[in-house]
Amino acid sequence: MSQIRCRQLIESRLAQWAELNDIKVGYQKQTFTPPPIDKTDQYRHIRCFQLPARTGTEDLEGTHKVYRGVFAINVITPKGRGPAEAGAIVAQLEDLFPTNLLLTAADGFECNIVSPLTESAVIEGDVDDTTPTSFEYEARTSPS
Repeated sequence: MSQIRCRQLIESRLAQWAELNDIKVGYQKQTFTPPPIDKTDQYRHIRCFQLPARTGTEDLEGTHKVYRGVFAINVITPKGRGPAEAGAIVAQLEDLFPTNLLLTAADGFECNIVSPLTESAVIEGDVDDTTPTSFEYEARTSPS
């Protein structure tokens, strides 16, 4: 359950940023139609994925849970435009999800970003380029 809550907090922050920057977002397990391919900024978009890790515990009773995972955000731009456009979006994502950012739900549930957003090698497609990025998150819960 807390993996879902981490995803909700991260995706909510990402959605607010994307709306302000007029960037379409494809969310995991949701139908998404990318913008039509053209030479304008309208084609750029991002796809995001949560990769949960094994849930841990740090007490003998097993009541204190630690939820960890990786959140991946792929930045997709038209082929042939060079790395600058994707690089600018990646820089904004680095600012949006800094290390030690604490995301807090209204009920007090907290999810912490525990690593810097990391950019990986560009994947060149036939019509677009994908710049993968990711960061690690963690949430800790204990019984009330």
